[in-house]
Amino acid sequence: MRIAAALLLSIFAAAHAEGLSSLAPKLLPPEQAFRLSARALDPQTIEARFDVADGYYLYRDRMQFRTEPVQAQAAVLPPGKP
Repeated sequence: MRIAAALLLSIFAAAHAEGLSSLAPKLLPPEQAFRLSARALDPQTIEARFDVADGYYLYRDRMQFRTEPVQAQAAVLPPGKP
């Protein structure tokens, strides 16, 4: 019991010395967490695909698409995965 308490104390002391941010998860930049590829299927259709890193989630209500100079129509999204 004393060994476990001493071990926990040393872990917390080290974390405090480095700052609590050292305990926070290291997040990938968005470009790495959500890799995008796109291709034109025809002159009016662009297919966009996201390769989502493990442990990350892409929420459909947060997605926005914009094209220039012509405004895009509403995106057609496949069913989501739980």
